[in-house]
Parts: sequence; C-alpha cells; structure tokens
Amino acid sequence: ARVRHAHVLQWQDRFEEASAEFGQCLAELDAAGDHAHFVYQHAGKCAYDFADWPAAVAHFEQALRLRESLGDAELVASTRLALDAADACATASAVAAQLHRLVPGAHGAARRPGAPIVAPAQPYVAILINSRNLLLAGPAPLAAVRAIHRYHADWFDGALSDLAGRGWLELGPDTVVATERCRELLTSMMALFDEVLTPLWGAPADLLGTLDALIDAARGTSEGDSFDALAAAGHPGEGTVAGRLFTALCALRHHRADAHAAAWQAQGLTADGVQALDPALPRRRRIEAATDQVAARPYRTLRRPTRRALVDTLGALPV
Repeated sequence: ARVRHAHVLQWQDRFEEASAEFGQCLAELDAAGDHAHFVYQHAGKCAYDFADWPAAVAHFEQALRLRESLGDAELVASTRLALDAADACATASAVAAQLHRLVPGAHGAARRPGAPIVAPAQPYVAILINSRNLLLAGPAPLAAVRAIHRYHADWFDGALSDLAGRGWLELGPDTVVATERCRELLTSMMALFDEVLTPLWGAPADLLGTLDALIDAARGTSEGDSFDALAAAGHPGEGTVAGRLFTALCALRHHRADAHAAAWQAQGLTADGVQALDPALPRRRRIEAATDQVAARPYRTLRRPTRRALVDTLGALPV
C-alpha cells in the first residue's frame, strides 16, 4: 500500500516525497519477503521517471537478483529490460557531459591559432562554423541550420541575411548554400581542426568506430532536424582520425540537442522558456529525463561494459 502511495506522489510530480517514501519502504522491508523484488522494481521506476539514473540502476540490479532467485522468467525479463534502459540513460547522461566538454574545448583549441582565418566573416562566423558539414555537403536544409541555432532565434535571421549580403551564403526558400569563398573558409577550418586535434587526441580509430556505429544506430531515432541532416552530410573529405572523431562528437551532441528540444516542446515551452526554468522544478526534471531517454536509444546497442569503457575513453581525451 505504501509503495502505491509513493507512486501517487510520483505521478503528482512530488519526487522528493515519493523518493523518501520508497526509501522508507526499502529500509523497512524484509529482504527475503515476497514483496522485496516488487518494492525495488517500483523504486527503480520512480527514479527512472526523474532521471536519477544511479538510483534507478541500483534498484533494478537488486530487483533482478531477487527475481532471478525466484526463478520467474517473465519478471526477470522485465527487470533486465528496465535495467538496460536505465543504464543506457546513465551512459547518455555521462556521454553528454563529455560532449559538452570536448566540443566547445575543441573549438577553443582551434580558435587560438585560427582567428585570422575567420576574421573576414565576423561577427557571425559561428553560424558558418557550426553548420560547416552541412554547408560543405550542400545545399544545407534551412530547417537544420536553424535548429542548430535554436537558442539564438532573436538574431539568427538577421545574421543569415548579413552573411548572404556579404557574399558568404546564398539563401533559397528552404536551403542555405555556401559560396566559393565560404567553402574555402570552411575547408581551411576543417584542416585547422585536423592540425590542432591530432596532437591532442592522436588517432583513436577504435573510438571513432564506436561513435560511427552509434551515429548509424541513431539514424531514425532523432526527434528533430539537425542530427539527421548532419548524419547524412557526414565528414567532408578524408581528414585525420582526430578530425573525423570531432565530427562524430558534434553529430552526437546534436542528437542530444534535438532530443532536448523535443522534450521541452512537449511541455509547451519555448527555447527562452526552458532556459529560464529552474533546474530544481519537477517539470525541468521530467524534461531532462525525457532527453536522456531519447538520447539513450543508440547506446542500447552497446553492452554495459562497452558503455562504461566509452565514457572512460571520452573522459580521458584532453582539450
């Protein structure tokens, strides 16, 4: 009865109270009792709904041990599925932290020696650099370029018009095309990323293979425009392993960004609205949970030890 009461609190978005009630049930239950596996399973579901991935994994692991001892194949299969989903979400969250470190870090590393290259396209050169793979593959879908800059809607259209007016872009009704001078700039930037990142990252071919497989697995699971377009564009030219790795990291970051946008749009929010939302609010926690749940889909293709190794390998890359 108290487990069901905890679920009512959960459904009312009273997560702290629900978590405390589940915690009290877990503290008081008889580990050998008939209901122990049930309590752990449902405590895991509550943690899963609110993106507490370590707690969800721990509860599902305990439920699995208890259900395996009972020998009920249907219950065991259900918990294994829940455990795999929670672990994939934990991986997606941990990888996201590395993507948010590595992608801006790589841009910063290239910016120091690369400032003279981009100076002529200032002040809006970031649009060209952020959309480089789409523009080099061209014509770039306008919706995808816009999605990449969804948090800058207040100046995006004006910036695009400015770049077109100065001969960097050609704008169509639904497309953006890089002019020859723009292609030369972006090709130089890609070469600069190769030059700067290779001494930092070396040539981690195995890591690149894992990320390419994740991108293939993510095709068709995206919730927005930017990732699918980037995945289709791929990496222009040959490039170094480090440069191609950077392209793959950017694509996975946009896969997550699309998932996040779909999550806050489902809550009726705008880009400005979600940025102003208090991270402690239940609504924000549900958005983050939904983001990880969608972003986790490609990681379901990896075994759990491989997921952990991926997070560790990304964490070891310097910027």
